[in-house]
Amino acid sequence: MLINQETLSTINRGLRSDFDGAFRHGEDATADAICTTIPSSTASERFDWLGDEPEMREWLGPRHLHQFKSFKYEVFPKDWEVTCRVQRNDILDGRIGIYKLQAAKGGEAARLLKVREVANALDAGDTGLCYDGQTFFDTDHPIGEDGDITLVPNYFGGPGSDSSVLPKFDGTNDDASPASPWYLMDPNRVVKPILCIEREKPSFTAFESYENMHTWMHREFLYGAQARLGTGYGLWQTCVRNENTLNIQELLAMQFHMKTAMKSDRKNEAGRRKTLGIDPKVLIVGPSNAAAAKLCVDSPYLMSMTNPFAIANTATPNPVYKAFQVVEVSWLP
Repeated sequence: MLINQETLSTINRGLRSDFDGAFRHGEDATADAICTTIPSSTASERFDWLGDEPEMREWLGPRHLHQFKSFKYEVFPKDWEVTCRVQRNDILDGRIGIYKLQAAKGGEAARLLKVREVANALDAGDTGLCYDGQTFFDTDHPIGEDGDITLVPNYFGGPGSDSSVLPKFDGTNDDASPASPWYLMDPNRVVKPILCIEREKPSFTAFESYENMHTWMHREFLYGAQARLGTGYGLWQTCVRNENTLNIQELLAMQFHMKTAMKSDRKNEAGRRKTLGIDPKVLIVGPSNAAAAKLCVDSPYLMSMTNPFAIANTATPNPVYKAFQVVEVSWLP
């Protein structure tokens, strides 16, 4: 096969088609269940407003001019790439088919970039900082203002955590062995636990000139994809991380905690802080917790609050039956 501009253009069109086909095939919606995606046109995005939860009030008299709390939180996109090579001799010998699979694998890698980075950010939430300057999953997030502060955790079972603040729904936990982390979140908030900044979506590029220096030096043509994407942290109130063994008792405790402890910084006319109305509906797990999660949520009856693998031989209703959607993320432990 002769190598000329027409040949290279034809080859690149074919490889681009293979790349795009794999990139769009079975797009993973897992990331969108966990993160809020923000298209970006700048070098970074600032989220100084994250700490404020606006609330509609009855309009009596003039408008109430809300003074937003001041935070400084900025997310920067990173550069990503995947690069492949086509040997000059393979083009001359007509061996182009071997690169179709390679191009498709590049498209697959580009498709998985977002869900992988979102999962990595969630997994690193015990060390990654959020808008209030503390780690996203922490044992003492401050709620309040003017010296009236309450410390609220969204991290349990890890170093420094205190599960004694949680109610016990069936005595004490009889299975306190270390476990992989799992997460409970409210999926219906505009700002989800993870922020994903998309500055440049993955796109296919290739050298279409056979006169470039790299080809002249190495007898090969280059093609690949690049993207600009970054992750940060949204509202810590929308998600809790638990490293205790996943069971019905822990699920009930987390659900109760999120519904009652996540409150506004400001007080109402009666001097009470209003709850934010957090309603956890999604249980996020990795492969190690997937079986326990499905048993906890999908079993209509139960035998043990602390052991989801116990055989249900009684007619006791399961209090969390179908209460949560289980989202398994293969990138998590």
